[in-house]
Amino acid sequence: QLNIVGDGENKDNLKDLVNKLKGNKKVKFLGSRNDVLRILSNTDIFAFSTTVKEGFGIVLIEALSMGIPIIASDVPACREVLMDGKGGLLISPENIKIWEDELTILMESENKRNLLANKAKKTSKYYDINLVAKEYLQLLNSI
Repeated sequence: QLNIVGDGENKDNLKDLVNKLKGNKKVKFLGSRNDVLRILSNTDIFAFSTTVKEGFGIVLIEALSMGIPIIASDVPACREVLMDGKGGLLISPENIKIWEDELTILMESENKRNLLANKAKKTSKYYDINLVAKEYLQLLNSI
């Protein structure tokens, strides 16, 4: 099942496409949500397709913290959070064929999902609140 979270500008177009392809039983539009961690706890693959306009990408950190295999757009925000691909797979946002191929591989390969899940877990340690707070404190003390 594909869950689409959010209310982006293409939501209506996506809904029309899903209806046209008769995918209503396989694709769910969840809209804007506040229970992201609950949704992520039932997620096997986290695909984050976005544009260069994306901010810091806090949802990526949430997915990292859950140890979910991540595939994301190769844009500055995702590159930063995923540490240039150390925490997940970065894909050109314009190349739909590569997205399709990589998602298919992930869906079919438990080994690949496990590899990316381990990358996510390792990378999530850099965003631990205790570590980040300690680094901020060191920065403030150095001023």
